[in-house]
Amino acid sequence: SNTALHGHIWNASTWSCAYDGLLTILLNMFLENPLKYSEDLQNYNEYTSMLFDLWHRFAATGNTDLLDQGVIELQNKLHTQNSSDFPNDGSRGTDMYALLEKVFNSETRQFSRDNYCKKCKTCTPLQEQRRSAFWSIAATRSPENIGTNLKKHKWISDAGNSRCNNSTCNKRTVKRTIVDKHSPAWMAIACASDTQSAKPTLSFTAGENSDKTIYRLKGIIYLGDYHFAARYVTKDGSVYFHDGQQTGRQCNYEDEFNQIDPYETQGKRAVAYIYASI
Repeated sequence: SNTALHGHIWNASTWSCAYDGLLTILLNMFLENPLKYSEDLQNYNEYTSMLFDLWHRFAATGNTDLLDQGVIELQNKLHTQNSSDFPNDGSRGTDMYALLEKVFNSETRQFSRDNYCKKCKTCTPLQEQRRSAFWSIAATRSPENIGTNLKKHKWISDAGNSRCNNSTCNKRTVKRTIVDKHSPAWMAIACASDTQSAKPTLSFTAGENSDKTIYRLKGIIYLGDYHFAARYVTKDGSVYFHDGQQTGRQCNYEDEFNQIDPYETQGKRAVAYIYASI
């Protein structure tokens, strides 16, 4: 295990594994560069503000009770808002995608959306907007890395229910999220299938000046046997496994990123990738 990395312990009475996996990734990302991520994300929303506050105190004191407090406070906040998606009594698990939608939801940013026809290469702007930097990308039949998928479809695309406006086409469109001005500081991407492989870094351009943002893979969330676990990826490419039920506070070294299968570990399959800007 790596004593510089820290994990969250599973709470059997609240079934906290969804929170343990996500927050272990975000905590270690923060500890790797507190100044940068505080500047980028502390005021991103009410949840990051609360968590980063506790993590600053943890970094100063080493008091692990502050880590447990973060999980409990986040669970209680979300349960109060939506008890169906965010139960906290151990009766059933938390919806991971609902959790990512909330934690990655910005209080200050909006992303525009459109319906895009791949065949006609035409788009229809939509009135709806998104605030969350959590997206599902369209499943692919053949192997394709996430970066290629995102660039091919201009940014983030997911399955849509609309048809192309061209009467001679009528193909199903994809719904795209467009980054108009500045790339988000972080993003979570739902993993649709094992044909979509994660890359250690991604790069995108956005805005009038075509500013380039490079993202590094910080973690992967896995699900199997109704239980979430996570891998954390350090900036030098070392991969550590965490399961609050098995490893407790520890994060156990597995291998280097280029030596692992990102999609599967210990009988669990990837459900989401977490990226943060460099």
